[in-house]
Amino acid sequence: MFRIPSLNVVKISFPRPVSQGSLRDRDIHAGQHHVPLARMPVVGRRGKTS
Repeated sequence: MFRIPSLNVVKISFPRPVSQGSLRDRDIHAGQHHVPLARMPVVGRRGKTS
């Protein structure tokens, strides 16, 4: 997880079990990785969870 405070952004990278685009890759665009992120609580600057 990389935090970039000047941009108010967080970048999260997941390791891939196989090379992107290989015959065994079932998620070429990594579209399924949003599911774990959607369940994460987001805490604002004032400590409130949204």
